[in-house]
Amino acid sequence: MSNEKTFCRQCGLELIDEGSIREPCNNCGGNERTFNVSATANVNVGTHVNVTVISYPETLLSLSKKLISESQFGVSIVVAHMACEVSTERRIRSIAMKRELEDLLEIVQNSMNGYSLGNRKNLNIYKIFSRDLIQDQKFWASYKNSCSIRNKIIHEGFIASKEDAEKSYNSTSEFVSYMSL
Repeated sequence: MSNEKTFCRQCGLELIDEGSIREPCNNCGGNERTFNVSATANVNVGTHVNVTVISYPETLLSLSKKLISESQFGVSIVVAHMACEVSTERRIRSIAMKRELEDLLEIVQNSMNGYSLGNRKNLNIYKIFSRDLIQDQKFWASYKNSCSIRNKIIHEGFIASKEDAEKSYNSTSEFVSYMSL
């Protein structure tokens, strides 16, 4: 059995069956694509083959961890938060599909300023749409602190420490795990 998904390479948005004509991404206008294929096979000669599929957010977190080992602490934090934003976008899309609220999806997405739940407006929209009180989770305070550091890196040129990067990696990993439940 195999499963293929197509994502916008620029923003990570999962794209639904594009057919033979590739349209620009509805989210960012990008034309480049990333394809994730998963497969599981059973071989009747007594061998069982398992394929481990790593999601895009998990790939970003792996890169974040690698960047820490390369002393690229600020970039590591930014990449870890990219994983959170992709996870949030996918969670919102999943909720819309499960509840048959696809018509509201575009309104929700257009109302948000990106997908960082460290942004109060985004968090409020997410809570209303998802009915999820994510801010009550034990990782929330450290995630919010990491969002603050990420914003200082991006907007103020803050130089992050190894400790900042490790704490950010831990809180964003918990965030991504929570969002994938």
